[in-house]
Amino acid sequence: MMMKERIVTAGHLILNAVDVFLIQVLLGPMTVKKMHISFDDVHGSFVEIIENKYNSIFDNSFFSSLKKLNATYNAKFSLYLFEDENLVLTPSIIRELEDCKSWLSVGYHAHLNEKADVESYRRFQRYFCESELLSTTCRLHGFNGESSLIHMMYESGVRELLCADDGRLSYGIPFKLYGGGYSQDGINYTPTDIRLERFCFRRLFGLIHKERLVIFGHEKPFERYCEIQKLEAILRRLPKDVKFDY
Repeated sequence: MMMKERIVTAGHLILNAVDVFLIQVLLGPMTVKKMHISFDDVHGSFVEIIENKYNSIFDNSFFSSLKKLNATYNAKFSLYLFEDENLVLTPSIIRELEDCKSWLSVGYHAHLNEKADVESYRRFQRYFCESELLSTTCRLHGFNGESSLIHMMYESGVRELLCADDGRLSYGIPFKLYGGGYSQDGINYTPTDIRLERFCFRRLFGLIHKERLVIFGHEKPFERYCEIQKLEAILRRLPKDVKFDY
């Protein structure tokens, strides 16, 4: 690891430690009724599983962490994947994912080149169309997708696209529209509330009574910056009867 990367990693770890402390000590009980947790850019874990010929997807630390959170808090997750025509998920991987369909779903995020397009989406759909893993909620990379792609996603069952957490233009729609919830051509556009890589405490403090909380992270930072502790600290503040949608 290069020195610059080490400094960045150390900075994130310190920030997350402070965030976790504040959430644990100062954040009161939340009255959130629904929660959606998702992870973007999911790809590297599958590469690791295949290259190392793991017997189970849970030999991978990312999937192992999610399984732990599900077992402890009944948390459910959506994984938004980078589609990669050169990465072949084995039948055993698909079967094991399907065994987790009561708490795990998958959705399209973009091609591995970070561009979301119709052809890439078609390949993704062919891969998972016979499974029961597909989520009706998705988040496209960069909160951007052409109308033809969004229409195809609607035709294949997607009913919600998650928008930015920072007020930027999302799918061509300004925050003043999607900020309060917005629907267009059968798709609901919903703002994301929390990004795990950022300082969360202050924002969470203003969301403790929100009806539905939308949280997301990314596969690599979740692992590299030990964000499981932050997510677990948030989950501890939720009411026991919170409903997870995925």
